[in-house]
Amino acid sequence: MMNVPLRLVVHGMMGLVLGAACVLIGIVTTVALAVATDGRAGIPGVFEAWMEPYQGSPSLAFVPDMLGLGGSVVLVAVAYVTIALAIGRATSRRGR
Repeated sequence: MMNVPLRLVVHGMMGLVLGAACVLIGIVTTVALAVATDGRAGIPGVFEAWMEPYQGSPSLAFVPDMLGLGGSVVLVAVAYVTIALAIGRATSRRGR
């Protein structure tokens, strides 16, 4: 059985990886939507992409918000750690 600080570190790292993966999936989805609709698509405060002509051919333009990207990753990580610790406590109480 792991002690609480070690569980916090392990779940925190897992939460950061999960948060980065969720943000990456959101960015890929936003870009795909912008290309498919030939218009603007975005995640407010995180990422925005749109198609615009450049020298006669279509091109993709995008604006990432680094503070929003980092905040999204941290938000998912904190939510994951909170849920993981709550589930761990609940299952340990049930096993007693």
